[in-house]
Amino acid sequence: MELTIITGLSGAGKSGAMGAFEDADFFCIDNLPPQLLPSLVDLFRLEGSSVERAALV
Repeated sequence: MELTIITGLSGAGKSGAMGAFEDADFFCIDNLPPQLLPSLVDLFRLEGSSVERAALV
């Protein structure tokens, strides 16, 4: 599984970057609380998960 985390200040282009990742067939999530990241990765790693590439903003 490929996981990309996009960070930056307001106005830095995070939404535009997320759009580019969506166009590249990434599963994208905006504003995920950091405490949920380990659980999300565990879900993506489950057998049968269709998520191969994800981007978090």
